[in-house]
Amino acid sequence: MRRARRRWRLSAGVAIAGTSLIAMPVAAPIPHVQVRDVRLTSGDGADSPLGDGTALVMGGSGIPIPPERYVEAADTLYLQPRDFTGTPQALDTPEGFYPTTGVNSLTADASEAQGAQILDGAITGQIAGGNVDAANPVVVFGYSQSSAMSTFTMQQLQAQGVPSNDVHFVLVGDTAAPDGGLLERFDLPGSDFSVPSFGITFGDPTPADLYPTDIYTLEYDGFADFPQYPINPIADLNAFAGMIYEHLTYLGLDAVQIQNAVPLDTVGDTLTNYYMIPVDDLPLLDPLRLIPIVGNPLADLLQPDMKVLVEDPATGLLTALFRWQPGAELTLHEHVEIEQTFVLEGSLADEEGEVTAGNYVWRPKGNRHSARSPNGALVLSMFLRPNIFLSDDKEGVQLR
Repeated sequence: MRRARRRWRLSAGVAIAGTSLIAMPVAAPIPHVQVRDVRLTSGDGADSPLGDGTALVMGGSGIPIPPERYVEAADTLYLQPRDFTGTPQALDTPEGFYPTTGVNSLTADASEAQGAQILDGAITGQIAGGNVDAANPVVVFGYSQSSAMSTFTMQQLQAQGVPSNDVHFVLVGDTAAPDGGLLERFDLPGSDFSVPSFGITFGDPTPADLYPTDIYTLEYDGFADFPQYPINPIADLNAFAGMIYEHLTYLGLDAVQIQNAVPLDTVGDTLTNYYMIPVDDLPLLDPLRLIPIVGNPLADLLQPDMKVLVEDPATGLLTALFRWQPGAELTLHEHVEIEQTFVLEGSLADEEGEVTAGNYVWRPKGNRHSARSPNGALVLSMFLRPNIFLSDDKEGVQLR
């Protein structure tokens, strides 16, 4: 199972691709554009209504018993939009995270092990009580640690022979999400990586094929959307900032943000739907925005100039939004494969003419030209492979 990614490119000067800029002024932010991927699923159990049964609502680390407002927010934002008309109730689970939740609290591993047993008992108890079926499954809401904990409960339920149609999971900020969860990102091949002093073991990503599941992730949430390539220090810092400025906000979002969540693509048989909730601003710049008067303008100046919509680093395929500053120029370069561009705002020009807003242009393989934007532009560009510089000291370098 593979998911397409979208994110701001975190670089401090030159962006990649044929419509990026060289020695440009720092770009203005790209406005929010809603983008929906094609979602390929062969098991659509996660798309079924949640019914009129019971929803077990669990807290995150440090919240063993979710308060009433928490339960109501989970129900209103994430369950009711999935046609849940039943009764949500708080489930008491340990949610310890030593030492963050206290020096006498449980470690994450111990807390999740105990919590998984409690959740398993609560689910099987509901099933034993009757009135549970495919139309009215037991619904489980997990947040952060309780999302990761649900992984173990799924495995326990399967071992007990609980039918997949009897339980439906809705998880937010999942630290064990299979492509981006912090516990999955550092699950190094051939090793059982752990931090014994804190009782944290990496691995065990949330299964995609055991029970119908919806997983919601805020873009840049460092616990649930950690960078695929951690060698980029700026992206890492942004993810750490997202642990504070994004991870704690799932129940404070408005309904429109969640409705606009982008369904991510999947490959192969799956019972899981993945949704990315777009974020307009980088959490790395959020502290700067707290400065009165000048904070927001400064942060906007520092916001990157490109937003990646789809990227395959292995092949170089890229679709992205680019912001050109007025007067920006791109020196002579060659298109290694076909490039396609649609101009949303402003215009682009080269030796052959000018492309204005609302118009489309493409360049064939082998085409060589320079490009400029007299008055600035916002463009959507699609590349099969990165272009190559042909002039100055960057000759032969790929535009990345």
